[in-house]
Amino acid sequence: MKTKNKLNAFQIIGYSAGIPTPDRDVTSVLIFTDRLKIMIDCGEGTYKNYIKRGYKLNDLKYICITHMHPDHVGGLVNLLFYRKILNLNDSLTLFGPDNLKDYIENAVMHHQFSINYEIKYLSNNNLNIYADGITINTLKLKHKIDCYSYKFDDGEHSIVFATDTLPVPDIVDFACNATVLIHEATYADKDKKIAVEHFHTTVEQAFDIADKAKVKKLYLTHFSKRYKDEDLLNYYYNGEQSIVFDEKINI
Repeated sequence: MKTKNKLNAFQIIGYSAGIPTPDRDVTSVLIFTDRLKIMIDCGEGTYKNYIKRGYKLNDLKYICITHMHPDHVGGLVNLLFYRKILNLNDSLTLFGPDNLKDYIENAVMHHQFSINYEIKYLSNNNLNIYADGITINTLKLKHKIDCYSYKFDDGEHSIVFATDTLPVPDIVDFACNATVLIHEATYADKDKKIAVEHFHTTVEQAFDIADKAKVKKLYLTHFSKRYKDEDLLNYYYNGEQSIVFDEKINI
């Protein structure tokens, strides 16, 4: 009998907002379970960040796209192409906006290559699915285009990821008592006006959401290039540092 699949770790392998920098790549997060890996967003540079850590593409079974802005989806078509070159024939499931399938199929057509494995597309609009022992839910956020938060739950632990968005009241209930909340903190509170203009969250607002949701651990990501890494190291939640950059964190 197959043992129950459990969440066991996560890793932020891209944490720059909008544009890569010499030291940061754009958004991608890995969710580790006992049997497979799940990727959230696939910005430029994601494939390289994935393999340089020794991870294998055939362990990646699900890719969850929050929204269609290039810093969150710019590496996806490349990753699908690399799977083809590597002759990986296992099916891959993609969760994302309703236009994700058209985006990929058009890109593949113009790049003039074929995909020789099955891709299953599922809309992330009100998603509630049981996948390999992990429940995956979504919540619509408030950004310039349709954007969704993801929650992964194994019945004991849960991980919630939320970017890009203004603070939304529903995220408090969605992340209630989560083991881990990974929330964007694109701007410092002194730049709140800019955050509102660009539909993003400040550090203090992310902390407020975590407090109201009573999450066990909070980790921040998606930082504007205006802040240096050393400017971000003084944030703590429940006595633990909230900035982990690209370290793998066990839960």
